[in-house]
Amino acid sequence: MMTTTIQTENSQMDAGSCSFLSGSISPRTDEAPGHPHSDSFLRTIQDAAVAPDTWGGDAEDLASMGTTSVAMPTRDATETVCAKRLRIVFRATEDWKRRGELDHLIGLLQDSAEIRCGEKMARRVRALRQMALEEGDTEMGTDSLRSFFEFLTLNPRLRYPEISLTPDGDIYARWKGPQKMLLSIHFLPESRVRYVLFAPDRRRPALINRASGTDSVYGVFQTAARFLGPTDWLVQ
Repeated sequence: MMTTTIQTENSQMDAGSCSFLSGSISPRTDEAPGHPHSDSFLRTIQDAAVAPDTWGGDAEDLASMGTTSVAMPTRDATETVCAKRLRIVFRATEDWKRRGELDHLIGLLQDSAEIRCGEKMARRVRALRQMALEEGDTEMGTDSLRSFFEFLTLNPRLRYPEISLTPDGDIYARWKGPQKMLLSIHFLPESRVRYVLFAPDRRRPALINRASGTDSVYGVFQTAARFLGPTDWLVQ
């Protein structure tokens, strides 16, 4: 009797785990719109199950299964269906989290009272993000934007740079100075940067010296100052 009871409970659990993924979702209505339990977020997950071709590699398999009813003759088939649809839910959740953090970081940059030109930079970053999504469905890198914000927090008096996106969605900023001086920074994940520096030779100003390398957001400005010399042009 104990064995039969356990099997029954497992069977009920399996059926329950799939009922969530096959459309019988009863969302809570007391959550904020962006919350994973909200109506809008759950509708996003349901839409993903209805239109699996928007989710990449599993599209063909999911399309062949159907969206409202799935034949599940065996336990193995049940687990396969659940696993594939759970991947859809996971991807939707990760996408929600990434987009939410990007909006949060852009908002911090815009509202900062310390970062010079923070509002103007935020407008540029937001425009770049929108253009990237429209042109190639490439999302801005959250880790890159976080590194950019950290750098500006540490060096808040820097003037407005040229800001662009790399093909991978990373932030790329350039400050140009007199005599072909240049500070160019590619913001990477984990507070790392890749930099390029141009400065005239101190003995023969007609010659332009070049340096490049990797550093952290905490040390790159000091590294640049040692090579560039006076950095007043970066804050004017």
